[in-house]
Amino acid sequence: MWIVRTLLAILVAVTIAQPAHAQSRDPDAEAHALYLRAEFRAAASAFDAILERSDLDVARAVEAHRYLAALRSLLGDPARARAHALAATALDPDAAPPEGASEETLALFDEARRTLAGRPAVLRVDAPARASRAAAARARARIVPPVALVADVLDLACVERPGASARRATGRAPEVTVALPGARPRSVLSCTASARTEAGATLLRTEVHLTLPDDPSRARADSPGDRDEGSSVPWAWIVAGGVVIAAGAVLAAVLIASQSDEAELHGPQIEGWP
Repeated sequence: MWIVRTLLAILVAVTIAQPAHAQSRDPDAEAHALYLRAEFRAAASAFDAILERSDLDVARAVEAHRYLAALRSLLGDPARARAHALAATALDPDAAPPEGASEETLALFDEARRTLAGRPAVLRVDAPARASRAAAARARARIVPPVALVADVLDLACVERPGASARRATGRAPEVTVALPGARPRSVLSCTASARTEAGATLLRTEVHLTLPDDPSRARADSPGDRDEGSSVPWAWIVAGGVVIAAGAVLAAVLIASQSDEAELHGPQIEGWP
């Protein structure tokens, strides 16, 4: 019987220990526990590791950034503390420092909210104007405002029509540009952009229909200042000619009016009458 009782005791102990063991392996819980135990350097390393995970999402990123803002401030690194406060607020305008944070950390979050005017960072796609006919059209994705630590890498893909090959570009945040050779002015593109971490966790994503701007060289050709001198009439001569025509019209009107006055002053002439 003692063997049975021993086995049952071991089974109960293992069952009870499993949740605690699983919790110890939870990186978020471990990071919070280190912070509560005032093991600040270890906690900072744990929260940094969370930001490097491939399964990171926005909520976990905000949590890590807000704790890192407090930790870096405690560890005497105000520049990194400020960057983490900005990143937390850019991802969630309502983000606040952890409970019990220092006055310096509270001030960093207040400053971040003022800097961002209470608005979250967004991923925006647009098409800058072409500098010349020879230049290819471009599409651009950028984080607005360009807050560091929100994401590491931007991906952008645009396609002009269904079935066509997409033009793709990848670059460092906060901005990436893709060239669109052969794309026509005023054509509509379908573009997808994403902002992700180095580990591949996507934190921002957008899909837009983008209309390319008009051809700037065509607009310049329609401008009088870009025409050849031999094929256009100088503006000064056009103005002078208009003045002469107007003056001639006024003079003709005066002469007609004077002739009409003469006819009215002289009565009808009847033969035989003086």
